[in-house]
Amino acid sequence: MKTLDEYMELDYRMLVETVHDEGDTYYAISYPDLPGLIIYSDDKLEGLEEIEEAKKEWFAAALDTKVRIPEPVKESDCSGRITLRIPKQLHEEIRTKASINGISLNLYVNHLIEQGLRGFDLKTIENQVKQMMRGVSSSVENISTTISSELKKEEVHFHITENQFGKSLYNINTSKSVISQTVQDDKKVVTFRTSAKTSVV
Repeated sequence: MKTLDEYMELDYRMLVETVHDEGDTYYAISYPDLPGLIIYSDDKLEGLEEIEEAKKEWFAAALDTKVRIPEPVKESDCSGRITLRIPKQLHEEIRTKASINGISLNLYVNHLIEQGLRGFDLKTIENQVKQMMRGVSSSVENISTTISSELKKEEVHFHITENQFGKSLYNINTSKSVISQTVQDDKKVVTFRTSAKTSVV
């Protein structure tokens, strides 16, 4: 098995991609032959330095755990031709969509493969999940605020109603007192008048 320095000297193919995500632009830098070795950086030069450090750590960890380290894939090893067997229904669907888009079957298959490879971007997925969570959090906060506001309105309405009820009771009690007093006064007047009338006779 090679040493760490020997692996670092091997000519592994580096892939640098510019990623545009929701107005942000950053770089995805990786070594396709070394599984999982990828970094994201806002600055390309800093990213190139970081990927070299990451590659060294990747080799060191693989050597310590005795994981098989793949050799670099030479360009001559890939002819650019792939023999692929697919279901007839899928073949028909691809050919139909290629025809609709006005391109050849070969070009459309290349497009699908490239989109599939580029689409599986963990950082993009992470950002999408975070955006969804922010949306959910905002919705929950709005619902909580609305419920709290409605409860406060009900509380104020209850207090107002309670006060009105209290005033009504006060008015009723006052009216009863006035009526009672009037009745008492009327009795006195009647008694007085009766007494006076008797005295005259």
